[in-house]
Amino acid sequence: MSNFIPIAARPAPTATSGWVGWCQANLFHDWKTSLGTVLIGLAFLALAPKLFNWAIADAVLNGGYEACHAAHG
Repeated sequence: MSNFIPIAARPAPTATSGWVGWCQANLFHDWKTSLGTVLIGLAFLALAPKLFNWAIADAVLNGGYEACHAAHG
């Protein structure tokens, strides 16, 4: 029999494939990318309702120029 020789512990494997791996590699690689991801996400959440209202809810699709300006107020 041979003698047991321990080796140094290795870190646990991280997800390297799929959407979790992609997010870790591209959006949360270090603290700077994590901060940027969170700030951009918060800005999107703050602006999404206004963008929805402008693009969909309050959109004037028929009637031309006059109808558009009448809907504006």
